[in-house]
Amino acid sequence: MFKVIRKRDGREVPFDDAKITDAIFKAARAVGGEDRQTAMELTIEALKMLRKKYNGITFGVEEVQDVVEKVLIEAGHARTAKAYILYRDKRTRIRDAKSDLMDVVEEILEETSRENANISNSPSAKMLQIASAASKKYYLTRLIPEEFSQAHQRGDIHIHDLDFYGKTLTCVPDFEYTLIRDQKGDVRRVKFDFFNELAEATSKPEVIAGTQVWNLDGYQILGRKGWTLINKIMRRKLRENEFIYRIKTRKGLPIHLTGEHKVPVLRNGKEILVQAKEIAPKDKLLQARKEFNEQFEIPILDLFIENRDKVPYGVTIRNTHKLIYWLKYKYDDFKFNLTVGAKQSVKGGYVLDGEEYAKLSEKYYIPYEVKQQLTVTTTKGSKTLPAFLTITPEFVRLIGYILSEGHISVTSSGRAIAIINENPDIQKDIDYCISVVFNDKTSILYANSKKTKEKGRMLNGSVYVALFQNIFNMKYDAAHIDVPDFINNISDNLKGEFLRGLFDGDGHYGDKRITYVTVSEVLARKLVLLLKQIGVESTLYYKQTKDSPVVVNGNVATTRNYNTWVVNILDTTSLKSFFNYVPSLKNTNTTKEYADTVPGRNLDPLDVVSVEEVKGYDRYVFDLETGEHWFTVNDYVVHNCVQIPLERLLAEGFDNGHGYIRPPKRPNSATALAAIILQSSQNDMHGGQSFAFFDRDIAPYVENASDDETYQAMEALVYNLNSMHSRAGAQVPFSSINVGTETSEAARKVTRSLILAYEAGLGRGENPIFPNIIFRVQKGVNFNPGDPNYDLFKLALRVAAKRLNPTFSFMDSSFNKEWGDQVSYMGCRTRVMANRRGPAVTDGRGNLSFTTINLPRVAINAERDMDKFFRLLDKLMTLAIRQLYHRFEVQAKLKVKDMPFVMGQGLYLNSRGLKDCDPIREAIVNGTLSVGFIGLAETLTALTGRHHGEDKESQELGQQIVAHLRRRIDEACEEYDLNYTLLATPAEGLSGRFIAMDRKDYGIIPGVTNKEYYTNSFHIPVNFPISSFDKISLEGVYHKYCNAGHISYVEMASPPVHNPEAMEAIIRHMGESDMGYAAVNFPVDFCMGCNTLGVINEDACPRCGSTAIRRVRRITGYLSTVDRFNDSKVAELHDRIVHKF
Repeated sequence: MFKVIRKRDGREVPFDDAKITDAIFKAARAVGGEDRQTAMELTIEALKMLRKKYNGITFGVEEVQDVVEKVLIEAGHARTAKAYILYRDKRTRIRDAKSDLMDVVEEILEETSRENANISNSPSAKMLQIASAASKKYYLTRLIPEEFSQAHQRGDIHIHDLDFYGKTLTCVPDFEYTLIRDQKGDVRRVKFDFFNELAEATSKPEVIAGTQVWNLDGYQILGRKGWTLINKIMRRKLRENEFIYRIKTRKGLPIHLTGEHKVPVLRNGKEILVQAKEIAPKDKLLQARKEFNEQFEIPILDLFIENRDKVPYGVTIRNTHKLIYWLKYKYDDFKFNLTVGAKQSVKGGYVLDGEEYAKLSEKYYIPYEVKQQLTVTTTKGSKTLPAFLTITPEFVRLIGYILSEGHISVTSSGRAIAIINENPDIQKDIDYCISVVFNDKTSILYANSKKTKEKGRMLNGSVYVALFQNIFNMKYDAAHIDVPDFINNISDNLKGEFLRGLFDGDGHYGDKRITYVTVSEVLARKLVLLLKQIGVESTLYYKQTKDSPVVVNGNVATTRNYNTWVVNILDTTSLKSFFNYVPSLKNTNTTKEYADTVPGRNLDPLDVVSVEEVKGYDRYVFDLETGEHWFTVNDYVVHNCVQIPLERLLAEGFDNGHGYIRPPKRPNSATALAAIILQSSQNDMHGGQSFAFFDRDIAPYVENASDDETYQAMEALVYNLNSMHSRAGAQVPFSSINVGTETSEAARKVTRSLILAYEAGLGRGENPIFPNIIFRVQKGVNFNPGDPNYDLFKLALRVAAKRLNPTFSFMDSSFNKEWGDQVSYMGCRTRVMANRRGPAVTDGRGNLSFTTINLPRVAINAERDMDKFFRLLDKLMTLAIRQLYHRFEVQAKLKVKDMPFVMGQGLYLNSRGLKDCDPIREAIVNGTLSVGFIGLAETLTALTGRHHGEDKESQELGQQIVAHLRRRIDEACEEYDLNYTLLATPAEGLSGRFIAMDRKDYGIIPGVTNKEYYTNSFHIPVNFPISSFDKISLEGVYHKYCNAGHISYVEMASPPVHNPEAMEAIIRHMGESDMGYAAVNFPVDFCMGCNTLGVINEDACPRCGSTAIRRVRRITGYLSTVDRFNDSKVAELHDRIVHKF
């Protein structure tokens, strides 16, 4: 019949109708079908339709799939059609992701990405970046929760080292209950022993540390935010001296958990994660309310009975004859006599009043199938409601229309609801909703007695008034109007329908915003939360209008007796999200044009009344790994850099995967192994590598060595760290070496030789890029004449004036002093010290991950409203903190074997003793999770018109903002009991990424988005004329807040090799300004033709004419050559001006 079909890429291939049959049959099997014959018959129908539509014309794959969908629907196979559509959508998304990925790959093959200035243009570098691109795409689309993924993609936050996000993991007795959804979409309430048969029916388990682990596909469990995929089932027996704990609340079933299982609780008003055995009375467990979508029903009958005292006319149950028959059949003791509260209808059925039915339902179990036959009404009404109302788009939209009145507008008779709206299209939709939901009609509400103008619709019937007013608690009083509870838990699409009714009823679509005004604070606040749940950020403010005059024709007609709450949707991303869910009937064209230019589920806190230890349990306990990392039990919710310990590795030896490396004996061997250790560690980590006490750790191996032998060893180390590649040959390790405060003669020899070797440069005198040498400065040790290491400080100054390194860290700063000389830095500025989960040491610890917030965007959205700015800032900080916690949970479930050197060789604190298959959680709790910020200067300009280098008040505001960020970080430490820290972000690729996105969304804003980069962290803009000393004084105040890391620079026109006094004066002023880490910048150019070293401002060498110039500059803490800078950093480099001395 057909010979060829056109593929999506345009190729024509032989047509095979068996592929249609296979696709239909797969969709049918997904919903329980097993009849291939029917699939073949449906294929024939599809072929007939294709022949009729495309007779003689070549068609494509998409056209075939459209026809198959149509055939399935018309043939009555709705469930199969749905499965087919969902599968088709899934494949489309996968193809789109692959297409995006291929575009990135094509760009990489053409030119290596310069996001990281340490990555070369070699084939291995390209392979690394292709793998990185694939990894990023996977994490953003498959692993990271959508709200975090979208925030990253929108540019609200930046998740650093996204390609290294992690490889993912999340005990419950077998008699506890939970809610699951299978591959067919059927929802069941099961005990956890259900997972026994589910697991054993799949495959043989993997056994890890005594726990059986099964992979699972297709099942979902109700989690904290909704349905979440179950990835793994984990089952084990209780360990020795391990117990089950029974936790009781004032309402609901008790929950039983092993003592170590973590549970979120509210304690003193804050949500924290605690082990079950640590829960105490007065804590509050979080019970998840049910989430409703189109498949769920509201038990109207039960709600009327439960609230019968609130219904002024009384409650009557009709069609009860089947109920009576069933009770007689089911229960021998049931005898039904007509009572005062029950009467027989003319058709032989029975009518019960609410009290009589309540007595029956309390004594006897009445199943769903029987309740379905009943209807409910009021004693004065003739209209009835079914026992169950399906939650449909029309139903929730109707609630929105009614709420948009601001109150339940009930007629004088009390038996009808008036819905006022003069828009004819909306009136028609109200009629339609009522016909679908209640199978009823409305009457017209006229604006005048002559009935010449319609102003709305009337929904007649006392049962409707009772439903909305008494059952759903939608009040008469406009100031206390409320959203029915179940609206908070419906699906996002249904929320959109509710909001459509609400905003079409009384919302305003302006040129650049959407506004809703109400006198009810409750409604306004719930509206903000509902909008947030569908990805729409809004602002809420209180508008005082009470006693203000209302002027008509120039005269005061009356005064307002109310104040209002105003909800605004302003930013374009939120406007787009709003329109994705809310298909308004109003004219929204202007708002949409503007949009195009530019907490999960509700949880009820329940008081814990007792926590008891349960002994004697000898069956299995379960844990689940879910996509969300949360799941519910009895409806309750349960749940990059490293400082290397060089001294121990050299003393004990190590194994990097190819055999044991014995301890060294001489300086050359020690530094060679040090380089191998950095390289091996870099292969396990995505961040920098640092030796915290290099002088101390190498000292034992140079004690009996001559100065020349020690120098040769240090020279070899510098050569190795500039040539020894890690990560499949793509880059040399990001290496930092801290020295300066060890005063033994051997340690001094190490420091002196290392700095001298760095001063000499590479083979032809080129400036080394690595290691980044960090010289610790401390009074009494090396800072002043007479200090034992003062000569080393002077040497460090001399070499820094020529080679850009060493940089300088200050042990006497207010925030470092308490730890003596134990604080170490990395070249990127990372600092790790305090530790709430273990010893406050530097060795063996590091930063696990960091995420940067787009601070200028917050300021732009605040529109110079400071209250709004801090509200938006708090929201973004909360999101970043939660995202880092998610990443921590992912990382914590990695196993030792996933990081064979860092964890397997015990480099990380508390990792020694862990076995290959043990998770690394107990080690990495010692690490830090950092929230960073960028562009304080642009933020201040957006808020005040001037940055902190220009204006004293802006400087004060800058300090206020950064101090606020630090307070939020400290609160996160208390909330999560983890080491959260604040980072002055070293933005390399990010500086250009954020500003490009903001310029696209907001246009060119002078002083904010009018260049190619955002200014680094809290720095004064690089093109602002300011003296070195003033810049240091202004930036120094911020270091104390940024406990995850900080750095400041000053720019000089050329290497100050002939002005050591200026160099020393600058460094001393940095120390006096309470800085923690700082450096001096200047150009270092090297002619590859004649080995000239200096400043070469021309394109060609003035001595030999060669254009092969190696230009070294500092970028985000480390050194690099300019040819590896990305475009935004090249632009920044071009804008840098010299700071006068």
